This record gives sequence, C-alpha cells and structure tokens, in this order.
Amino acid sequence: MLWERCVADPYDERDFDLDGRSATPRRTRTRALVGLVSFAALVVIAMSAGWFTYGHLIERGPPVFDPQVAVALQELRERQVQSAQKMEEIDRRLMAAQVDLKNLSDQLSALEIRMKGLQNVWNPLTPEPDAGAQPIMPPRKKPSEAPKSAGPTSLDGAPLTAPAPDESDRK
Repeated sequence: MLWERCVADPYDERDFDLDGRSATPRRTRTRALVGLVSFAALVVIAMSAGWFTYGHLIERGPPVFDPQVAVALQELRERQVQSAQKMEEIDRRLMAAQVDLKNLSDQLSALEIRMKGLQNVWNPLTPEPDAGAQPIMPPRKKPSEAPKSAGPTSLDGAPLTAPAPDESDRK
C-alpha cells in the first residue's frame, strides 16, 4: 500500500477535497510542523547535554569574597614581584659577568700575541739547527775503573781480606 502511494499519480483523486481543492498543503503543513517540533526538541536535548557536560566551565557570577583568599592572593602577588626583581638582578649580574669575561678573553688574546712577538724576537738570536743534521750529543763518559787490587774483591769492588790464620787452626 505504501509503495502504491509513492508511485501513484500526484494528481490522484484521493489528494483532493470534495470542493476540488488540493489536500497536499494541509499534509505539507502538518509535516513541516512535526519536523520543526522535532528539530526544536533535538536542539533542547543537545543544549542540556552540553550544559551538564561543560556547565562547570561557565562562570556563574561574581566570586564570593573571602578575606583569607584575598590575603593569600596579595601575598602571592608580592612574592611574584619580588621574584621578578630578583630575576632582573640576576640577569644584570650575569650580563656584567659576561662583559668581564669578554674583557679577560680579549686581554688574554692580546697577551698571547705579545708573547709570540717576544718569542720571535728571541728566536733569531739562537741558531736554528739544520733539519737534516743530527743533534749534537755530548760524548759518553766512560765509567772510571777502580784500581785493581792484588787480592780478591767483593761485588761492589771493595777488597776482601782474609783473616789471619790462628796458630790453633794449624795444629
């Protein structure tokens, strides 16, 4: 039956009133009204879901004055200002230290240049050895030989003397 209505002739007899007026505007108005009410219901449901989900994020008016909170906020602001001042002081000191370090680095570079200049002044006074020449080595000292004694000697070279024979040993 529904299929028959969908494929039926748009000017079917059932779509007209007894007076000959078309009955479709009445159906169209009813359908439009039902659609509008459904859409409004969906909007209300979506807004209420959003309110319950994100309603805590919406400010609900001015906060209630609490003197303890006000004192704590004031102390927090004062500490924040003090911290900012300390950070600025640290920044100034750090910049001054960097300037001093740069000056010391420049002075050290200038001193290094002067030292190299002095080395260049002293180098011409000393003769440079030839690259192919062998370095001059002082002659080796020969170990001094101790005079040889007539008798036996120890490992250190001290003479060994035999004890005088006793007459009791000879018998």
